[in-house]
Amino acid sequence: MKRVALASYDLVPSSKGASQHILANAHHLREVCQVSLITLGHQPLYGWRHLPIDIMNPNWLSRGKEFYHRCKDIFAKNPFDIYHVRSPWEGLAVPKGKPLIYEVNGLASIEMPYHYPKMVEQPQLRGKLRSMEIALLDRATRVVVTNPITKSYLLDIGVAAEKIRIVPNAPSFPIMDSLVKTKHDPIRICYIGTLTRWQGIYNAIRALECIESFDFRLRMLCPSKGRKEFEKWVYKRTVGEKIRVEDPISKEQLSLFLQEQDIGLAPLTPCARNLIQGCMPIKILDYMAAGLSIVTSDLPVTRYVLGDGGYYYRPYSTDSFVQALGKASSSSKNTHIRLNEHFSKAKQRDALLSVYEELT
Repeated sequence: MKRVALASYDLVPSSKGASQHILANAHHLREVCQVSLITLGHQPLYGWRHLPIDIMNPNWLSRGKEFYHRCKDIFAKNPFDIYHVRSPWEGLAVPKGKPLIYEVNGLASIEMPYHYPKMVEQPQLRGKLRSMEIALLDRATRVVVTNPITKSYLLDIGVAAEKIRIVPNAPSFPIMDSLVKTKHDPIRICYIGTLTRWQGIYNAIRALECIESFDFRLRMLCPSKGRKEFEKWVYKRTVGEKIRVEDPISKEQLSLFLQEQDIGLAPLTPCARNLIQGCMPIKILDYMAAGLSIVTSDLPVTRYVLGDGGYYYRPYSTDSFVQALGKASSSSKNTHIRLNEHFSKAKQRDALLSVYEELT
């Protein structure tokens, strides 16, 4: 079996979509390869050949540099047949000339200013990150993306079309039986994901204050980063008493949680991360798998996933959001057919393994 290093400057395991995506790929790959996981982490993942690299430095850039050096040392001592990476920190540590798959789910040069706003004042730093990304794109044997928006962006910056392959995301849990669901009273709305500004949840809560035609409750499953400030803000809103902010839960618990909800929110903002770079939110796939009505901003990335299955609204339009939520509260759309045809675990597996077949 081919020896594969699946390395990523991400914390594994965690509740974030990145961790779920990494482990989903690892599950598919170990059917045909010997997979070694190399990630940020505190202890090895049970049942896996996993080397967690525990770096205590809180500075993102310093951690990245340390991760690069640790990966370079690991790769020098342990040769692999294929290297599968998700960022330049581990990708540029791969020995030159080796088969290299660069999985582009997010580019730090675009995303980091949303996490660290002061980076906007340091264009030279963003330029350095971009140079690292371009260097890795040039070295990569194959470049994997989850959607055509990201593919289009990479083509625009000069990546050769013959390098790029689309491997879609898939839901976190099996698709549930298609049952006609009766909406609850009050309507149960949910949001799962981070509080990063590109998610648009602040705008969505402001719009919820204008809902008058029905009563609702919103439950949010969010990681701890930024949550304390968010909770202070949300409980000052007029709808604060209708909102609960909770910790993320396991994918087994998540499927049960979503079964009890009526509407899933995905209020992405029309920013560079969503419009130019592109994305494929696992939250939307999970809402689809659970059979929820999905209220989402009308963007190319959401249209690509949902097709006609979403209740769309114009970004930043409160009236449009209220109308979409009103329709979602009183009707349903079946998204299971689209999910099965385009974004199932089987589709993800087949697309990923076909990339590996090209390199073996």
